[in-house]
Amino acid sequence: MDALSLGARPMRSHINPTTSPQRRLRKSRAMAAPITTVPSTRIVALEHPCIVKDLAKGVKSLGGEPQLVHVLNHAIGDSLIKVNDKTHIYPEPVAGVSLRPDDVLAKKIASSGIDTRNILVKVTVPKWTGRKRKRGSDEPFTTYPFTDTQRTSVKAPDLLRQLRDNEDKYTTEALGMINETHRFRSQPDYQMHSSDVPLYRELRDHIAQPKYDNLKDFSINLNPLARGGAVYPLPPTFNATEQPYQYKYEQAYAVKYKFSATGEPICESGYGSVKRVAEPLAPDAETVPTGPPEDLKMSGRQDDLVLRAVEELKKLLETRPLATKRVFGNALSHYREDVLKEANQWAGYYFSAGPWRDVLIKYGVDPRKDPQYRMYQTMTFVLERDVAKASKRGIPSMAARKAEAQNHIFDGKTIPSKIKVWQLCDLTDPIIQELVRTTDLPATCDVYQSGWFHASTLSKARVILKDKTKCLLLGQPAPESEYALFASVDVKPDGAERDDGWDMRRNKAGYSAKVMELIKDYKGSLRVNASNRKQMRSIAAKDTVKKRGEDIPATEEERSKIPRSTK
Repeated sequence: MDALSLGARPMRSHINPTTSPQRRLRKSRAMAAPITTVPSTRIVALEHPCIVKDLAKGVKSLGGEPQLVHVLNHAIGDSLIKVNDKTHIYPEPVAGVSLRPDDVLAKKIASSGIDTRNILVKVTVPKWTGRKRKRGSDEPFTTYPFTDTQRTSVKAPDLLRQLRDNEDKYTTEALGMINETHRFRSQPDYQMHSSDVPLYRELRDHIAQPKYDNLKDFSINLNPLARGGAVYPLPPTFNATEQPYQYKYEQAYAVKYKFSATGEPICESGYGSVKRVAEPLAPDAETVPTGPPEDLKMSGRQDDLVLRAVEELKKLLETRPLATKRVFGNALSHYREDVLKEANQWAGYYFSAGPWRDVLIKYGVDPRKDPQYRMYQTMTFVLERDVAKASKRGIPSMAARKAEAQNHIFDGKTIPSKIKVWQLCDLTDPIIQELVRTTDLPATCDVYQSGWFHASTLSKARVILKDKTKCLLLGQPAPESEYALFASVDVKPDGAERDDGWDMRRNKAGYSAKVMELIKDYKGSLRVNASNRKQMRSIAAKDTVKKRGEDIPATEEERSKIPRSTK
């Protein structure tokens, strides 16, 4: 038999260290909770989904005594016992409950057995007499009649109150351990209303009744033309899922409680997208803001969280003045995305296009004026459709989820979970870092495309980054030697290639097929880069002229005459 401690936890006693160990032991035992023995009687619990007021009806809803005997004669896990290397020799105990026990055609809900370690405790309190009076008064008692609820079941708060009222008059007794519990968690299935179908009435009244007199009176009309003789079979189950979905509703955080003009409490929903006041700047804007816009205001939903997030964002921008959404999202992962979305416009600004697009920039910092900010430029690329599908993996492992905190860093070895935007300083792959750490920089900043790099340098880095990402996602080894050879080929600052093997048709230097493939992608990247730069300069020129209220030049030659400061 198991000996378990029941009741309250022992209070901490202040024991004099000079007393003897035997005295301290006797004193601790006197202050400990009482100990009682739990009998080894096997007890099986059935959690009935209904409140049982009539024991006979409750047993009937469970299938009667034969079904309960089946549950008691078998233990949970009997079907897994191997007999001659075979399982499912012994049946698994399953109870079925019917919510309409008087309808023999009603479908039952099957139970699922689980192992538990509960104790069945019998609590005896003095019988309720029905006489009440105000506590602590000498008023005469008032008699109240019994109710059905008081006779059948007692809720936990009522039981605790009775225990407090009869502190020295109640008794407890442990009856045994409940090692098996059968629960009914599946949803009840639908049932067809069959009272108006003759065949179902005959089955219900004669076949389903365990009496010979009812069975011998069973008869059906076999005439195919008889009215109501045709019965269309239905599926055995109607519910697509047995387990109900737990919605777990909770109060929306954006709901506000107020009082109306008449003093009545009302609630208002603060949902709706937050209007962004700080609009992104054009890549050729003359100046950058030194602080948030004057008309920028808090939304009033979660101002405390937003203020804390703004302070932490400003601290982050002190050490890293330019950061993508993924960088500060990983650094401030304890804030929700909507909080950071509202807070970032208080801490910095964005460019709508150009080499620093989608980067949060500290107010007052203009990366176009100083080449020291070139390593914060962004790089993007688009993968092929089949590779993009391979990147949509299933649920990540625990190690992968821990690595998500650094998913803005590309080391060339770890499979990236997000591949949309990268900053050059976060590309720690040795070959790419050697390319972007070059000292061969242009004299001016290309605000539309390349920034403080030559287009050829960024195109090389983009080709290697894209190909290595593709190899990681497809599980293929990355050809590091080919990458190094491709990166070592000398390219002029203006993007023109030397004629020593770069010709795709001749391949004078005898490069491998992989290197020639990288060269082909490199040339395509240069062409796309030049086309995008031309298009963005044209759009910027149109916007500038439109702001002045002038007519937009019709031809490219006329647009090229616009001064560079206005483009």
